[in-house]
Amino acid sequence: MLSRQAERLALERSAISILADLGVVGDMSRRINVEHLPNFDAAPYLDSEAAIAGYPTDILEANDASLLAAALGDIARAPGNG
Repeated sequence: MLSRQAERLALERSAISILADLGVVGDMSRRINVEHLPNFDAAPYLDSEAAIAGYPTDILEANDASLLAAALGDIARAPGNG
């Protein structure tokens, strides 16, 4: 009889295998090189007053001044703020 932990691990591995067979997930052993990722611009997604209001609130939780400065730039470039 398998322990609960071993049973859960076997189930997780089975689920990942099924998802990989379906093409939902790729090779989980590959590492992503961050330098190869495209730059992300949040401005196009700030398309409502609620999104614009919530964005700096989330950024303030990070307690990072440079991130806050970048977020203010994103808000300035948001649709409707031009």
